[in-house]
Amino acid sequence: MRDSTGKKIKVTKYKTLKCRVIETRQFKQAHLEGVVEYIDTERGVTFLSEPVVADQIFENFCTTAEGDLKILPKEKREKLKSRFVPFPSNMDMLYDAGNGLKQAIGDVILDNRVILIKKY
Repeated sequence: MRDSTGKKIKVTKYKTLKCRVIETRQFKQAHLEGVVEYIDTERGVTFLSEPVVADQIFENFCTTAEGDLKILPKEKREKLKSRFVPFPSNMDMLYDAGNGLKQAIGDVILDNRVILIKKY
């Protein structure tokens, strides 16, 4: 286009850019709990009871995008490098939680060793 004097008229062109970002959280948890009971075998009486708990948590964040990726801020583009990860099996989760429960039981026994030494 030209004006009445013949000069070119600069026309601003607008372009609509879109990018849809989808952030997904993968989460799975195994929870084990129990009680450590100290029993006086001579009298058959429980003289101390301590609860124990163990959790195993799987958590993963992944991000995908559709559209013009150039318009995304740097931190969003960095998140696009993350990927989906297969969930661990139930047996793996329980096995790992069981190891945590063993550790918790060991901690309770160590914390109460003075009671055991005095008692016996």
